[in-house]
Amino acid sequence: MKAPLIISLLACSQFLFADSQFDQDRAAILGMAGEFEVSFQFQETIPLVENYELRAPYKETARELVKLVEDKGHEITLQHILVIDDMDGPRIIKHWAQIWSYEDHHVLSYEGKMTWVPQTLSKEETAGTWTQLVTQVDDSPRYKGVGRWVHHGNYSAWTSSPSTRPLPRREYTKRSALRPPQSHQSTHHHSRRLGSHSKQPEVRSSRRKKQIALH
Repeated sequence: MKAPLIISLLACSQFLFADSQFDQDRAAILGMAGEFEVSFQFQETIPLVENYELRAPYKETARELVKLVEDKGHEITLQHILVIDDMDGPRIIKHWAQIWSYEDHHVLSYEGKMTWVPQTLSKEETAGTWTQLVTQVDDSPRYKGVGRWVHHGNYSAWTSSPSTRPLPRREYTKRSALRPPQSHQSTHHHSRRLGSHSKQPEVRSSRRKKQIALH
């Protein structure tokens, strides 16, 4: 099954002045940097085997910093950092990172058992596209897909081609069932607010429809 990953946020109005497609793409990616209040919701929606009982939805909220680590023009790296409030005050936790590459010919296919297989794309397939490599907390790969940004007024979106990914670590800590590799399709949505150069926190949610294996 395809599993949409949806990210919504506000970007600074200065990005409205980007003129070329490439400049607008870069502006949308760089617009993901900032501080956000994040809501995670993971919910099983459809039983794919007979007599399977859907698990209760899993929800979490957190504050997240997204820092620009490196900008090489055609490659942009963003690091996500969670800020957790505990008894001793705020605690900083390294989270996932995303590496965006323009007209990149290489993606990854997850084959299961912590094995990723490189795949090479043609020049025609990658023209005008960006790959997004998402890494795990230990900097190992999680998934890498390719897609194209589209921009309409104050709205930008990037959607990947379908690809596979391993289950999130929370699936093994919160749920006991083992499941096969997941096919997913990622979509990033950005809206830009006119007349302001300050970034405000925005809720970001991610929802995945999961393929359920027989227990």
